Amino acid sequence: MEFTLNNTLIFKSIEAERAEKMSSLCSESAQTEKQFLELLALHNRKEKNILEALNYAKNLNFSKNHLKSSYLSHPLRLASYLIKIIPDIHSDYIVIALLHNVPETTEITIEELKTTFNETISSGIDTLVIDRAAHFPSIQKNYYKAIFSKGTALIMVKLIDKIDNLFVLGLNPDDEVRKNYIQEIREELLPFASNYNPLLGKYLDELLTDTAQLGYSDELKQQLVAYQKTI
Repeated sequence: MEFTLNNTLIFKSIEAERAEKMSSLCSESAQTEKQFLELLALHNRKEKNILEALNYAKNLNFSKNHLKSSYLSHPLRLASYLIKIIPDIHSDYIVIALLHNVPETTEITIEELKTTFNETISSGIDTLVIDRAAHFPSIQKNYYKAIFSKGTALIMVKLIDKIDNLFVLGLNPDDEVRKNYIQEIREELLPFASNYNPLLGKYLDELLTDTAQLGYSDELKQQLVAYQKTI
């Protein structure tokens, strides 16, 4: 199954997207950046803060991330999907997509992001960041309540973030972590996706089922390990 919206292909088949996601993890992020810039040009998105955010991210020290060379691929993919789904979305949310996990992968704080960008961006990122010190099941409802209180654009950022991660959830060998991740999305985001667009909901439902059936993939893990040995 593919997901097309307004005559634009958003998500290819699960197999094709999984392969592209793995490719993005196992290579420099330059190709993903090129595709993102082409998409900006296609939709005439010339807002200054988008390119400022991209350049900002490219110059950060991702000391907390072991895949530094491909780190930017995920946020670039997330921002690209976001533009495809909502071409006229406010540029602040494209910036949020590009920087959504900066506090978790660098030493940059929310306050620094607020100073560099603006309150909407820093607040959106702050809402998305999970308190890793907390027991997530105990904060899950309040976490998603906060996201949903910010409106459709931020919910969509979170939804696409989860979808992009689902393609390679099979890299995680922990059965319980994978099970809980899938269940979280079914409970919190699948109803929103189905309401936003029934075909998007159907695609996500199939992706969740496929991911659960795949389980842990030694094949995907070996691809990633082989790449890690080259960097």
